[in-house]
Amino acid sequence: MNENQPLMLGIDSATSVCSVALVQGDKTIGAITKKMSRGQAEELLVMVDDVLKKANITPTNIDCVAVSVGPGSFTGLRIGLSAARGLALSISRPCIGVSTFEVTVGTIIADSENYKNILGQKKILIAIETRREDIYAQLFDENFLPLSNGAALHEDELVKIVGPYTEELVVVGDGAPRAIEMLKNNGINPAAINPNFEHSAAAVCEIAKNKYSKGMDVSPPKPLYLRPPEAKIPPPDSRAINTANAGAQTKL
Repeated sequence: MNENQPLMLGIDSATSVCSVALVQGDKTIGAITKKMSRGQAEELLVMVDDVLKKANITPTNIDCVAVSVGPGSFTGLRIGLSAARGLALSISRPCIGVSTFEVTVGTIIADSENYKNILGQKKILIAIETRREDIYAQLFDENFLPLSNGAALHEDELVKIVGPYTEELVVVGDGAPRAIEMLKNNGINPAAINPNFEHSAAAVCEIAKNKYSKGMDVSPPKPLYLRPPEAKIPPPDSRAINTANAGAQTKL
């Protein structure tokens, strides 16, 4: 372990797993990952405490907190960001945000020995589950450089971005099964990398350490939302507001 490398606590609860890792340099000192689509609020801080205690590390020993900022589950995302930002603030350390697309790439790179024969010179479609009709997706080349922007895509839009690469495409991420189904509906048959692929907080640290510098002063990370929230404030002339106002006037 290189003592000159920052000691990072990574948090990822943006997708279908809740993951915490303590990383220094190339060494993962401790990590816990649990598959869950809900319940992060009860589990996450307990997991952080467990990882730190097992490593005999106090929060003040941490140099940086790294967290996945999405896209992903709205609830899981907010819980992870709140925990990471709160912890970083309490110990006066920077909190670095990393996109879920970057985390997926980092996970593949960290396990490159297992993936290199599968990837070859293929293009990589990262697909993240939305649990709605669309899917979060971003296309990368064989060197992990982006070929498209991350976006929430419906089936026809997904087909459009992979169009030029249908013969040399692999799909990875927790949304891969549904993305592949969408593509197969349109005559495209990509390969999948590990259908049970799970994001890792250690990969969050892997990406964050390239953004970290000693003494850095960064603004708290914000969630990366690729679609507007479904709950919206009604316009001023809406029936809902007018009805509420009418009720208030009646009570007067």
